[in-house]
Amino acid sequence: MWFLLLSAVAASNPPRVAELLSATPAHDRRRPLTVGAAITALVFIAAAGLGTQILELLELSDETWRIATGAVAVLAGARVVLAPLRPVPALGRDAHAVVPVAFPVMLVPELLLLMVLWGATEGFGASVVALAVAIGGVRLWGTADSGAVTRGFARLLAAFLVVVGIGLLVAGIRDV
Repeated sequence: MWFLLLSAVAASNPPRVAELLSATPAHDRRRPLTVGAAITALVFIAAAGLGTQILELLELSDETWRIATGAVAVLAGARVVLAPLRPVPALGRDAHAVVPVAFPVMLVPELLLLMVLWGATEGFGASVVALAVAIGGVRLWGTADSGAVTRGFARLLAAFLVVVGIGLLVAGIRDV
């Protein structure tokens, strides 16, 4: 369960979200962030609930999905570690809760793939608990100010995501 929790937090990367939304004052981020978090949670809960069916539909084994998820996690984590984060334009309308807050800031491929994997292999309940911790972290940290600490933690969690990805790659290869 610890691996699920830590990997979900690393994939959601709450400080990265705060940095991406930093062009908008913290008090103006609260509502779009809350709505975006709710939309994101619904999508990821559905993905976790349909994890087994998604793998069956695509005719992929758990091991293959684990390897693919690991590769995506490594690439996504490396991107945040190596490339500077550029904030999205200031949020000014309610529709911004969907674009850009829910997508592309919060609905990230690495977390989607993890939710499908965990839903198929670890069970729906464990997946939802990990997701709740991750989304809760995003909601809490999402209104934090931009700065060296936020950027540093975003890079640290991204580096941890690389480690998670390598772990998933190795586990998937061993399982084959």
